[in-house]
Amino acid sequence: MKKVTVDLDQLLADKVITAGQYPEIEKRAQAFTANTFIQFALGICMIGFVAAAVALDKKFELIPYWAAALMILGIAGQYLLPVQTRMMAQVSATIGTIAFCGWLLYHASPMLG
Repeated sequence: MKKVTVDLDQLLADKVITAGQYPEIEKRAQAFTANTFIQFALGICMIGFVAAAVALDKKFELIPYWAAALMILGIAGQYLLPVQTRMMAQVSATIGTIAFCGWLLYHASPMLG
């Protein structure tokens, strides 16, 4: 899926698109922007969820399970979700990987564990 940033008013002035095409293209662009914002907001919520899990789990016993679940859901989402929502899967896989690596480093370090 390729994304291009264009000035719709300029395309209309240059007669690349017609006046009838303008509202449809604008409506699709607004829907894409809203979808991207929602996915970004959910990604921030996932970061908060992992931070809360780390803060509440003092012994770090459940972190690897949550991290593995986020990684698996993210990787599966890359293959199962439509192209427009794959960013959410990428965020999930990335946060899960970072949380799992942090848990491994915590337990591998003789000073921390």
